[in-house]
Parts: sequence; structure tokens; C-alpha cells
Amino acid sequence: MTIPETIILIDDDPLNNKICTYLLGRYFPQPVPIRAFTNPEEGLAYLLSLNTPQSTLVLLDLNMPELTGWQVLDALETFMTQAQAYIHIYILSSSIDLRDREKTQLYPYVKGSLEKPLTRAQLDAIFQS
Repeated sequence: MTIPETIILIDDDPLNNKICTYLLGRYFPQPVPIRAFTNPEEGLAYLLSLNTPQSTLVLLDLNMPELTGWQVLDALETFMTQAQAYIHIYILSSSIDLRDREKTQLYPYVKGSLEKPLTRAQLDAIFQS
């Protein structure tokens, strides 16, 4: 993946979003706009409103109270048939349940699963693949 034009974080944990924002802000040689959503419904609405193809990295949590990451993925299914060329979704979760990792493989537009907290090594793996 090349350097994204924008990054979207969807996680109900504001501290995790701050950590990700900080790490991502220091990772790239030039600033990349980052939109962080603690409300998954707002993050989903924002994603669905993207009407201009631009390289986008999405880090999505699975375990959220209002709308789970699975529900977000299900809602994106039709949208992603056209957008998967430029929107790259990675699960970023504290879940270490192997069943969750296996379930992500049912979504062809999910590029991979990462374990919290986000690390530089995980970013290297994303952007060197």
C-alpha cells in the first residue's frame, strides 16, 4: 500500500484513537489527514459519504457498544465492491480470539487483522506489502 491520502479510525476508545493518531502522525514523512470516530455510526456514515476515490486506510475496532465492527463491515459490503481498490480496511482489535481472525477472512475487502496497540512494526508490514 502506498501512503494513504486519508486515514479513518473507528474505535469507541478515545485513548486508542489518540495513540493511533500520534503514531500515524509520526510515521509518514508528510502529514496525512486523520479522522477519528468514537461513534461507529458516524464513522460508517463518513465512509459511505466518500464519493471521490482516494487512497484511504481504515483501522476498525470490532468490539464497540453501539455498532460492532462486524456490523460496520456488513453495512459496507455493497459499498466496498466498488471502493476496495482505494479503501484499505484493517481490523485493529484487542481481541485475541482466533475465531475473530478467521471471521475477518469472510470479508474479502478486509486486508488484515492487527492487535492493539498499533505499533510501528505493524505499520511497516502494511506499507511494505
